[in-house]
Amino acid sequence: MGINTPSPIGYIEEKQFGIIRRSYYVCAYQPYRATITGILGSNDTDRETIIREFTRFTFTKLHQQGVLHKDYSGGNILVEDLGEDSYRFSIIDLNRMNFKKKVSTKQGLKNLRRLTLDITVNDIVTITSEYAALAGNSNPKQTLFWFLKYHLDFVRFKNFKSWYKKFKRG
Repeated sequence: MGINTPSPIGYIEEKQFGIIRRSYYVCAYQPYRATITGILGSNDTDRETIIREFTRFTFTKLHQQGVLHKDYSGGNILVEDLGEDSYRFSIIDLNRMNFKKKVSTKQGLKNLRRLTLDITVNDIVTITSEYAALAGNSNPKQTLFWFLKYHLDFVRFKNFKSWYKKFKRG
């Protein structure tokens, strides 16, 4: 598939009533410049280039190949600087992957919802405009709408989950 990843060593999932409570993933060390979380919203001079290349990587290497990463958060995506405005992306935490024949644009955008809770408007526009162009979508505003919908749904879910845990503790 051409997806770069550090060599996996193993993983452990703790489940309760069939629901994953905690999971741990161990892989070989791979040197990297930053994670995508570290790039999004940063003052990195190459930020926009890295984000556009990351979006192309996600679209061509994952979504067009039918791959959805169920924990596609910014901390699970390593950025390696190859020089001359070229970057390689590696994915970690591979124990929660889903393989389909085809990933729709909406499924792909939903897959990006976990990138970071602190994503900036500029970074969202960069990602959605690049994704729309790659998907052949003539209406980038529609791509922006769906990304925002899925991202805000995820943020609401995380906030509710945090509130519920505090409520449960009393």
